[in-house]
Amino acid sequence: MLGTRSALFLYHRGAIHQALGNTAAARRDLRQALATAPSFHPLHAPAAREALRRIDGMP
Repeated sequence: MLGTRSALFLYHRGAIHQALGNTAAARRDLRQALATAPSFHPLHAPAAREALRRIDGMP
């Protein structure tokens, strides 16, 4: 992960993993983004939570 602690970077990387179908990596990056800074962006933080719900199969 090159030592980064950027929640925005982790969110975008998680979104790319999700788009490529790599749900394990997407889950890891999205969770790490939210753990690093739960309110890291007014649009992307809620999108990260929604993506995790979809990945985990929750409505």
